[in-house]
Amino acid sequence: MEVNPKISVLMGVHNADLFILREAVESILNQSYQNFEFIIVDDINSNEVSEYLVQLTLLDSRIHLIKNNLNIGLTKSLCKATEIATGVLFARQDSDDVSELNRFKEQIDKFVENPHLVLVGTWYTLKFVNGRVRSYHPNDDNKEIRKTLYHNNSICHSSAMFKKSAYDQVGGYDPNYITTQDLDLWFRLVRVGFVGFVTKELVKRTLYRNSMSLSKKTFLQLWNGLKIRWRERSIYPGYGASLVIILGSIKHLISIFYLFFKQALRPNV
Repeated sequence: MEVNPKISVLMGVHNADLFILREAVESILNQSYQNFEFIIVDDINSNEVSEYLVQLTLLDSRIHLIKNNLNIGLTKSLCKATEIATGVLFARQDSDDVSELNRFKEQIDKFVENPHLVLVGTWYTLKFVNGRVRSYHPNDDNKEIRKTLYHNNSICHSSAMFKKSAYDQVGGYDPNYITTQDLDLWFRLVRVGFVGFVTKELVKRTLYRNSMSLSKKTFLQLWNGLKIRWRERSIYPGYGASLVIILGSIKHLISIFYLFFKQALRPNV
């Protein structure tokens, strides 16, 4: 890994709130590490947001905008972004998350230190609607991370940085997954290299929605996670992985119903 590699930052934007989007975009443009291109896919937004994205391209030559005529979803939008990306590394950023100033620098330092790495995430925080903030500090151990994927996706999509060469080698994002596309990619990346974490909170996530619904997409995410993990169970022989996958899926299902009923029983203010 070269010392100063070019990064391609990938962002899909759909039905974004302009105020929240601005904060996410500015957290990238203000990074201490500046050797990057920023590929943004406008996947159908308000006129206000679309005009803002166009203005960005006029103000910063590193920003490349792709405009979709129809909403095609995050996975296919990311596939379109990677098709024109020229960086050695790909970095993800969601349109409603915020990256800390030194996120890119810290991740590149991690890649330089260990050439076997193909995927690097960071610790992150999640702010809930009620204002509570929870920190996520996964173990920075390749074997432990791989095992954890069987019951929990510890690698926050917005914190991920991965090598383009490895991404191409495993076939990139699978457009058939409209949800859980990150977990599918992580499992395939760890087949060809190591995964690690920068053990600092470098990404801030926030749950902006005021309600939890039992939507088709929620259950699709659960089903896709089960399918992907079941597909990968052969990495660990015996019945251990299968049991972890089944128990983990049951736990996730219970969590979905718990959050839904907790929200439903909350009195309106």
